[in-house]
Amino acid sequence: MGKGMRCCGFIFCGIILLWHSGVVAIEIQVIQNLQFPTTVQSTSSQRVTVAPDDSGAAIFSATGDPFQTVTVTVRESSGFMVQGAEEIKVNKFKYGGSLTKRRKSGIGVFDAAGVLTNMRIGATAKIPRNIPSGFYQGTFTLRIVYR
Repeated sequence: MGKGMRCCGFIFCGIILLWHSGVVAIEIQVIQNLQFPTTVQSTSSQRVTVAPDDSGAAIFSATGDPFQTVTVTVRESSGFMVQGAEEIKVNKFKYGGSLTKRRKSGIGVFDAAGVLTNMRIGATAKIPRNIPSGFYQGTFTLRIVYR
């Protein structure tokens, strides 16, 4: 990367297993982590948004109870990508792809095989002014619950 450039990535990790009336556990697979575009360092703060339909959006699939409806959320309302002591705030998570958008969540339905694919999540990063160049990363928790 050139001088003054920064690459921002966000990692969703782990598998969350939840049960609905003891029937079928939900298993989540990360297809693609959220990737913010490389940004030029600036003397003023910047907001960079990745929409759910952008190529950098996080993408997930899950297996669960066929035909059941679920609510999908990022547990944390905001958090940080870090590099050493430097932080970039990430918030305003948006839901799309196979998810019906709700105010602060997405709604999905497992198909006949118990599969839900193309769950897409975007977010906004607030990049502070004069932040050092580098690779910033963080972790959030995706939560899927039967309705």
